[in-house]
Amino acid sequence: MTEDGRAEPPRRVVGIALLPAKAKKHLGPKLIETAAQMGIDIRPVHVGKPLKEQGPFDILLHKIRRKEWEEELAEYSKEHPHMRIVDSFDRIRPIMSRFSMLAPFDKDISLTGPQGHGRVRVCAPQQISIPEGCTREQARKLLGEAGMEAPLLAKPLWADGRDGAHGLAVIHEVEGVEQLVSGEGPSGFGLPAMLQQYVEHGGCLFKVFVMGPIVVMVRRPSLHIPVPPEDVQDEAGFIQTIARISSFQSEMAGTAVLQGDPPQWVVQGLAQELRRRLGLNLFNFDLLQPSPNQPGRVPDGADYMVIDINYFPGFEKLPNYENLMVEFLTSLLQGKAEDPRALKKFVSFSQKPLSRAAPSH
Repeated sequence: MTEDGRAEPPRRVVGIALLPAKAKKHLGPKLIETAAQMGIDIRPVHVGKPLKEQGPFDILLHKIRRKEWEEELAEYSKEHPHMRIVDSFDRIRPIMSRFSMLAPFDKDISLTGPQGHGRVRVCAPQQISIPEGCTREQARKLLGEAGMEAPLLAKPLWADGRDGAHGLAVIHEVEGVEQLVSGEGPSGFGLPAMLQQYVEHGGCLFKVFVMGPIVVMVRRPSLHIPVPPEDVQDEAGFIQTIARISSFQSEMAGTAVLQGDPPQWVVQGLAQELRRRLGLNLFNFDLLQPSPNQPGRVPDGADYMVIDINYFPGFEKLPNYENLMVEFLTSLLQGKAEDPRALKKFVSFSQKPLSRAAPSH
């Protein structure tokens, strides 16, 4: 009972199922305390222990890549139809493969500014999948059919968090593709792989985090060619493996400042359109602005490009993360976070290196 005799509102329970390493970083005391102050009990879910012994839950967030877990959660949700699962396995799976990750851009996204002023086109770079067993001749044919040219980025096909999933290599000449398929590249980097057309962008990208109706944009240093020696992990012939981009400081990271941050309406509109096309609540994407004069690499009329999408990324790295996550959970519990396929308007967006767009109410 409250001091004035009214009944306490029921506490809500949010289960979060993550692998131990991610759970340790994500589910810190500050998040749990912040949520508790808002009447939300965050309950870490231990995979391997029956869900029926850990619930019930009002909402369950998850990022576990195991068939047994999917089956158990599906069965549990049948017995507890009131529980909301964020997000659907069917919606998450395409993001776990770089072959299908950028499928939302099979049709480019066109955005129009306020009152019809301004229009931009957002697309994805050309990319091809190189399967295991691919020969040198087949690889050259795939490149030719796609119209791709060096330099190229090579990435592991799988983006599901397994060891090596964040690997990145730069292929400086077509001969490097032949090295890759022949197993002559740097150690630890092989097939299957995704080859993506490199697009010069001034050594700076914008990492946009989406938490339902909340959007956070972070300016990050990015890859620049030629690659500074301190950012090269290994090198073999025409291939260089690169340190994880989010951790290095490129000398070119500030050059895109001259172009300015993407306008508020571009980031807002793109985030919500991707939310609609993906059907997801928790993801981020890497956005870049191509440098001019790159015929063959940049589609005609492309103003911005999305090069990567990740599910349930490292939100805990964001300043004020705990409050943002609790605000997101509150919006879900109060029914204010619309279906991920629905559009959402934003009321503010601060154009700083770290900026947030707050949802309208």
